[in-house]
Amino acid sequence: AERLKVADRARLEAQAGTSRSSSHSSSSSRSPFTYPELTRCLEARAAQERKLRAYVEKTAPLVATARAAIDDAARRNDAVALRGARHRFAVLMGRVHDESDAITWNGAANAASRPAFVAKYGCVAWTDEALDEIASHAPIVEIGAGLGQWQRALTRERRVDVAAFDDHSALPLPNRVHQNGVHHKDVSRRMVGDVRRGDESALRGRRARGRTLLVVYPEGQLLRKCVERYEGDVVLFVGEGRGGVNASSDETFDALERTHEVVRTTEVRPFPGGCEKLWTLRRRRKKDERTSAAK
Repeated sequence: AERLKVADRARLEAQAGTSRSSSHSSSSSRSPFTYPELTRCLEARAAQERKLRAYVEKTAPLVATARAAIDDAARRNDAVALRGARHRFAVLMGRVHDESDAITWNGAANAASRPAFVAKYGCVAWTDEALDEIASHAPIVEIGAGLGQWQRALTRERRVDVAAFDDHSALPLPNRVHQNGVHHKDVSRRMVGDVRRGDESALRGRRARGRTLLVVYPEGQLLRKCVERYEGDVVLFVGEGRGGVNASSDETFDALERTHEVVRTTEVRPFPGGCEKLWTLRRRRKKDERTSAAK
């Protein structure tokens, strides 16, 4: 479980105990960002989280014993015993990793296919309809573009002008990069699309002017930060709604609905267990903002 990527682990940790959807207010239940598919996803994740916690509790003593065997052999300066203890520990951790991944992704087959999916698409895959919808709002500025999978698809398949930015804080890179720090040469070697180094502050820069904002699978406060900085009228958000993994709290969606209205929802292709959609939002007129805030 320790080796899960930040975005992946968030799927389960955000739902620890019980689904946040059970505590939605009545106004949230009427929100366009609350929908049956996501409610079912959250319930399933809560069950997965309980199962994963039970598995970690079960295997923790085994891991501790294996670590102790390594320490004991090292203290005794017994090279043969140390080599054997390290081998047994590696085998155990490999099994723990595989089994915890299978719980996280609801099956070994899903866990095995996850890396290839992320490498090709990022955390969620596009559809032709989604690319068409985004292209209709070109040119685009994308924040949190990751390795640039969506930028490349839009550029190659729809000839869309996309200025993409990412601060490299949550890229799905090899463990050695995470352990040693993110190195520019490692990041650039794994880049799929044309992505510049930058965060939401790029929205106030020259390259963002006159462009529609695209945010795909944001983490934490990124969606809210982007919307607060963006001065344009249309926001394209790819992710889950209330209670999902793409906002740290419902306050993000409360603020978003006060200033914007959902004008279209387009299907994307989530990885199994995901419930993302493409949301097209248009800025409310000032009168509409006051009306929405009063509800």
